Amino acid sequence: MPYADLFFKDKLLLPVEYLNPFLNLGIIPQIEKGKLAQNAQYLGPLVGMALRQLKNCPIEVNLTPPSVREQAKKSARIPYLVGAVVTALITVAILIVSLQLQLGKVNVVLEARQKEYNRYASLNADIKKATDSFKKSKALLNSLARLQLQRNFWPILMQDLNDRIPDGIWITSLTPMHGKDKLMPLPHSEERGPRRPRFRGGEEEAPAETLNLAPKIQELQICGVVEIRRKGPTSPDEVIELGMEALKEVESFRDALTKSPYIESVDVLDRELPTAQSIGLTFTIMARLKPDKTPDTLP
Repeated sequence: MPYADLFFKDKLLLPVEYLNPFLNLGIIPQIEKGKLAQNAQYLGPLVGMALRQLKNCPIEVNLTPPSVREQAKKSARIPYLVGAVVTALITVAILIVSLQLQLGKVNVVLEARQKEYNRYASLNADIKKATDSFKKSKALLNSLARLQLQRNFWPILMQDLNDRIPDGIWITSLTPMHGKDKLMPLPHSEERGPRRPRFRGGEEEAPAETLNLAPKIQELQICGVVEIRRKGPTSPDEVIELGMEALKEVESFRDALTKSPYIESVDVLDRELPTAQSIGLTFTIMARLKPDKTPDTLP
């Protein structure tokens, strides 16, 4: 475009001239400088490319606009982004396949454990049945053992008491006690069923919660007489002296009972001194049985 440099110089008020890439370059004689000068402004890229091939240039002038450079950078990053996305997809696919394989293994193990659980469940049912049967058999055996204990307890206890009775003492009554109440048996009949103990004081049976279905015999009330041997008529002083000797016999009997393996403690509740007309001293002793030796009154 002719005079373009002058037009821009006049309008912009700036020095404007055509680009001459050959300004600092040597030109061989074979090239016509006039024609080269007319088209020099078009040959800038050609000269620059030629110079880059000769030697590394320490200064690089890039006239590319920033928007173009930014677009080029984005274009250069696209392959990396695509590679990252593909890598992520491949990783996810590998994880999914791995999880499916592990899930298959877990399912196999679960099926095996389920079969084992079912087998143990059936065994547990059998064990429970056997346990229930064992408990029933044990309860029956315990009942039989209690019956055997009750059958053997009283003869043994009576023999132990008899061995500890001093000469001259006669036992007139032996009453089993549950707390402060006496246990009395009801008459046995087919209409009333098996014999059950009751408390003295009424014809009605004691309630089950009172008896606890098998009340423990906690104490034995022993009543007896200490025989006084007189050698003819006795004076009041002699009666008192004989009564004191009889009291010593009662204390001796109490001490003998405390040594019994079946008795925990012994208390003398009542003593009636003899008179000139009586044949002896009457007494009442309460013997508390040991808890581990105490039998039930019912099987």
